[in-house]
Amino acid sequence: MTYYDSIVQSISINLSSGTLWIPELMVIALLSQWILEEEKSVYLYPFLKDIDYLKVMERFDNAKLDETKEKKDIVMNMYHLSTKLIDSLKSSTYKTNIHRKSKRRKKRRI
Repeated sequence: MTYYDSIVQSISINLSSGTLWIPELMVIALLSQWILEEEKSVYLYPFLKDIDYLKVMERFDNAKLDETKEKKDIVMNMYHLSTKLIDSLKSSTYKTNIHRKSKRRKKRRI
């Protein structure tokens, strides 16, 4: 939940309302940077290590060559956004409540 909240807050800050974006590219860029460059574990999701991220990103880059300047800018913005998301994930912290007390329900006396 902490990572999810961090990503959502970072997207709301860095992606203004009405901006065109490509969610698939952002996810691929985010995963590739998180797994390949940051070398984070994929123990819980082993299928993620089977994806050839460079090949998938190369497809987006090749498609970018044939597009207009506006669409090229959208692709570049997704790469920049994924970098900002990684930075926000790395700086996010999880704080546990060590002073938690159990709450007992009071019994009603009849």
